[in-house]
Amino acid sequence: MTSSEVTQIIAILATAYRPGEFPTERAEIYERALLELDREKLELAVMRLLRTHKFPPALAEVFETYALVEQGRQLDTGEAFDLLTSAIRYVGAYRPIPSSGRYALPGRVQRAIAALGGWEMVCLHDHEESFRARFFEVYGSLSKSDGEDRSARSVALPEGVSDLVGRRMLGGSASSSSDAKSRG
Repeated sequence: MTSSEVTQIIAILATAYRPGEFPTERAEIYERALLELDREKLELAVMRLLRTHKFPPALAEVFETYALVEQGRQLDTGEAFDLLTSAIRYVGAYRPIPSSGRYALPGRVQRAIAALGGWEMVCLHDHEESFRARFFEVYGSLSKSDGEDRSARSVALPEGVSDLVGRRMLGGSASSSSDAKSRG
């Protein structure tokens, strides 16, 4: 984005609030920080902020809203579970999760699947109500940003279950790793 485009968007922010609430110094900092963003998405983010903020937004709020505009709306837990059950019915346990099309699952849902033991384990659950509660717990605990779901994995699986699933998928035995170490 060009400097003049950023200046126009910052002018929208400055004129939307009372004089003095958006000083020139702040506008200069915003201009430097926002130069690398997409103009249309930034404008949408600023317009959204104008509808919801009585006072000028902090730069961090601009970036957060820009990220929401860029990524789209996050699914709530019920919508995510409905997508998952539709994909389970369509795809089944022995085919991979579709990466595109109607049954493609968003990244956060896929991270919840991984935390619950993988696609096969999710598809072959044996009690609908307890699986639903577990999915809601894991999906809700996942952070919106990628890379921060390590704690959700430890919440989702009892200790050792992920290792057991991994060995089964690799064709290994189902004995625990401590048994294997004591033998070898």
